Amino acid sequence: MNQQETISVSKAKEALTIISPKESLQALANFETLKNALTLYFQRNITKESFGNIAIVPSFYEPQIDRVELSESAKDTFARIGSRARREFIEEQTARAFQYNIPFDLENINILKLEQQIDEYEELLTTARE
Repeated sequence: MNQQETISVSKAKEALTIISPKESLQALANFETLKNALTLYFQRNITKESFGNIAIVPSFYEPQIDRVELSESAKDTFARIGSRARREFIEEQTARAFQYNIPFDLENINILKLEQQIDEYEELLTTARE
């Protein structure tokens, strides 16, 4: 061994004799914890940097909704079907209201409120029957 290695080895032996075994184990544990923390830190920083390099945002499949242009006669047909269904629904609800004697204004019908009142009344009837 050359002189520098001898000096280095002697200094290392001195350091080992100064530190107790308990302290050396604690230092080793601290170094292991530091190593794990640095590894995690560098992994996170690499991830952040790699996201910064992305210039184009990926696009995913989005279903295309094609709007169908309807002719005037088709629009009129759907309007008639809708008005007929609404009229039949109102007639059905008013018949149910007359059946249970639930008061409502014929000229200004709030059909949703009337339907709710009828449903509540029918629920009361089923509870009373049970």
